[in-house]
Amino acid sequence: MAVQELRANKLRTFLSLFGITIGIFCIIGVLSTIDSMQGKMQQDIKSLGSNSIWIDKFDYSENGPNYPWWKYIKRPTNKYQDMVFIKANTSQADNVAYFVPTSVSVSYNDNILQNVSMYGVTEDFYRIQDLRVAEGRYMSDADFERGTPSCVIGYTNAESLFGTAERSVGKEITVNGRKLLIVGLIEKQRQGAGQQLSFLHH
Repeated sequence: MAVQELRANKLRTFLSLFGITIGIFCIIGVLSTIDSMQGKMQQDIKSLGSNSIWIDKFDYSENGPNYPWWKYIKRPTNKYQDMVFIKANTSQADNVAYFVPTSVSVSYNDNILQNVSMYGVTEDFYRIQDLRVAEGRYMSDADFERGTPSCVIGYTNAESLFGTAERSVGKEITVNGRKLLIVGLIEKQRQGAGQQLSFLHH
C-alpha cells in the first residue's frame, strides 16, 4: 500500500526527498565551514604565541562532529568599540588589537587573484603578531589616524601579481573594487604563511 501511495504521488515524493537532501547538504556545508574556520583560527592563535589572549565568539578548543556551533553562532560578534573599551580599561595588556579576517579579490592590471585572505587590523596588531617587513615599511600611526588606504602584502601574493615580489612596494592594487597602496612587503615565510594581505582598519 505504501508503494502504491508513493507511485500515485510521485511529485510529492520527489519534493519530500529533494527537501531532505537539501537539508542534509546544508548541514554538511555548515559543519565543513566551521571545521575549516576552526583550523585556520587555531593556526592563527598559535602564531600569536603563548602570552597572547584571543577573544572571539567561538570556542576554538573544541572540534569534531559534536561541536555545538549553533550555540556559539548566536553570540554577538566582537566590535571595534569592544577593543577600545578593553584597551582603555586594561592595565596589564601591553598591546590590544582588533582583527577582522575575510576573503577578497585582488587585481593589478590583468592579474587577478581570488579568495585572498585579507586582515583588517588596528595599529597594535604589528606589535602582537610577528610580521617582518622585507621591503618598504609597515603601516604607520598616521596611516591609521587618517584612514589612508594603504596595505602590506604577503610575499606569495606579491609574486603572483607582480612576478617579482620586491616590485610590489609603491604599486596600487584593487581590492574588491577599492584602490589600496602597497607600502610594505611581508618577508617570505614557510609554506602556507605570509600569503595574506593586511590593510588598516577605518
